[in-house]
Amino acid sequence: IGYPYGTFLSSGLIPQSKSTKGIVSSLQGPNNFYNWFQMDASIQPGNSGGPIIDEDGYLKGITVASADYKVIFEAFENIPQNINYGIKVDILKNILEANEIEYELNEDASIFNFLFKNNKEEIIKNADKSTVYIECWAKDITE
Repeated sequence: IGYPYGTFLSSGLIPQSKSTKGIVSSLQGPNNFYNWFQMDASIQPGNSGGPIIDEDGYLKGITVASADYKVIFEAFENIPQNINYGIKVDILKNILEANEIEYELNEDASIFNFLFKNNKEEIIKNADKSTVYIECWAKDITE
């Protein structure tokens, strides 16, 4: 869930998030980096920092990067497709704890959650509440 290309794809007074779906295609990132996982859900600039959730709505990671198609094309003369990365939720927990940032976990997984499970639309709507649109502007100070 995120805001691909900021307000360019979501005009109006309040930017609207977009969600995509995909699968985890590797439990490691580039160069077998274990803090990240690889997925095929499409992401664009503006998706970074957005939550990656499973089909039950549990946070699994945070969107962080796409494969650099220019580097891969130079090496293999082929354009990579849907090679994107997320930071694993366990690494996120470590970062929060190291910086003394409080967070709350909802690990209540009982049979009642399964029997009365939200549908996908409700899950995405609930997860969407955790995203906030932030725009950053910088000024070139080399002048």
